[in-house]
Amino acid sequence: MRDTNPYPFGLKPGQMVCSIAGHDRGQYYMVIRAEQGGVWLADGRRRTLDRLKYKNCRHLSVLQENMLDAAISRSPSHILTDAGIRTAVKLCAALENR
Repeated sequence: MRDTNPYPFGLKPGQMVCSIAGHDRGQYYMVIRAEQGGVWLADGRRRTLDRLKYKNCRHLSVLQENMLDAAISRSPSHILTDAGIRTAVKLCAALENR
């Protein structure tokens, strides 16, 4: 039977992840787009919406927080921006490190 879940490893846009492998180990990112086997990530600083990072799902630790609403509410026009992603990443890092 074919898997009908459109999101690999249960990762959805807006979900927060932490890199567990590679030179960026320990970095927090927001999932922007999910594809079969990997996701496109942004952190709002080095990896902006114009320069997304592709990462294999096996190299990520999935965090329970979905910060899409928090990131969008930062923008007056309710559009996802790099500033909103930066805020969500900082908030998520603070929650994980307490």
